[in-house]
Amino acid sequence: MKKIAISCLVLVLLLGVDGAGVWAIDVGWMQKGVRVWYFGAVGSTTASDAEEAYLLSNVNGTDVQVTKHSGLNHWGTTNPVDIGTYSALDMGPCWIHPQRLQTLQSGDTWKGQVIATVLRESHTYATFKAQFSFPYLLLPIKTLFDLKAQRDVVKIVYYINQYSTGIAYFDADTGLMLLYETSNGLVTVFFLLSEINYDFATQQAFAEDNGPHTGFKSSVLEQQMMPWPDTRSGYLFFQSSVESRYGSTVQMWVSMSYSGNKGSALPPNENFCFFGSVPILRHIAMSQAAGTRPTSGHPMAVSLVVGAGRGVAGYGHKCF
Repeated sequence: MKKIAISCLVLVLLLGVDGAGVWAIDVGWMQKGVRVWYFGAVGSTTASDAEEAYLLSNVNGTDVQVTKHSGLNHWGTTNPVDIGTYSALDMGPCWIHPQRLQTLQSGDTWKGQVIATVLRESHTYATFKAQFSFPYLLLPIKTLFDLKAQRDVVKIVYYINQYSTGIAYFDADTGLMLLYETSNGLVTVFFLLSEINYDFATQQAFAEDNGPHTGFKSSVLEQQMMPWPDTRSGYLFFQSSVESRYGSTVQMWVSMSYSGNKGSALPPNENFCFFGSVPILRHIAMSQAAGTRPTSGHPMAVSLVVGAGRGVAGYGHKCF
């Protein structure tokens, strides 16, 4: 009888019931060694990209120790490392447990901010993306919607009195924070879930590799200088930054400029996506990326794959 009672308790913890129905809970990602990455921006009149990464550095029962790294300008400027311990069954810096999401209400606090409004919504990828001005959502978010086309999402509106206001969205099944935005009227910051070493389909974590990871930036300059009056001088300059990654799929933006005896050009930015450990590379103009799946980009030649893998994409680099 005692064994049956314990089994029933476990079942209750794994299944949450809301007025709209049952939420299938997957918190398998809450284990030691999983790192949750976010890519975003911070700014006022000027802006910079920004990165955050939360490593679950230790899990002891329901206590989760989280080591946070954060930085600006593609990790060029880093903030002091922050280490804290949180309850897996309650709230952390990048999660609210699915069961806690069901009981969340106005007046509760999250990360020292008062929650003013709690909205429980159901979305497809298209309707969720339509909530924001972002041209597209990053790979882990897209993967969640690929696995379950209609997902329950919890939106909170929060504030610090007379200082700042913000919004955050949490996936109801995993408890993961999908994105957040905070503003104090002068400075606005926003972050989107960009990477996690956890397979949502198999519900298995996997070890991190050497990268590239969220926020890594690479620059490659090739130039030829010829003595006057030889006009064959010129250069070719590439910059790339990893926006998002999910498993062996890496998504980045790439900019290019070149100059030579036939003139110079600064083509529009493009988005590139690598698939697999021996990467298949696809690309698309950044302006077209909003309505196009990464797998629908244009295939690139093998020679460009090799060049990107060595230099542009920065393979072999690890941020931490």
